[in-house]
Amino acid sequence: MRGCLLVVVLLSPVLASGQRYVGWEPESLTLDDGPPQVATITLLKADGQTVALPWLDEQTGFSALRASPDGKRMAWITLKHNVCCSDPVGMVVFTADKIERVIDGCISNWMFGSAGPVITYWTEPCHNATAAQFIMMDTVTGQWVAEYHFEYQALNDTDGKLPADAPSWVRDLYYPP
Repeated sequence: MRGCLLVVVLLSPVLASGQRYVGWEPESLTLDDGPPQVATITLLKADGQTVALPWLDEQTGFSALRASPDGKRMAWITLKHNVCCSDPVGMVVFTADKIERVIDGCISNWMFGSAGPVITYWTEPCHNATAAQFIMMDTVTGQWVAEYHFEYQALNDTDGKLPADAPSWVRDLYYPP
């Protein structure tokens, strides 16, 4: 009787090389704090194709639009009109021409990890902040990989110093280069 070798290959979703995101147009867009307005942002792919950036319900704008180091994901902070301003009310992670994950919360800053589908972000109350929460998340599963909580010394003291024991990923996010 001959032996049989069964090889199981697990494939993760990988974008074809043409699916890499390489930028967006217009490169800068300013939305005022007035009533909601519609703007078209076009994501550019390595193969020359384009895709319109999706807008969520009640979204009035975006900020911090960035591509992952490998070009497989784009992400941005979503803005929603409030009484006197546009508040950062969440974040969208976009891959393979669709929304992969929507993250709720008032996000102050964020960045992609150096490898894989990992993002780190810093969230706090939009107004009168007394603390910040730093989260490292796997965007595919939505699972938190790590978390760090930081209490400000005074109300809205976002320039306060982090404790010496703060992890390096928190420092990179709080003190961006």
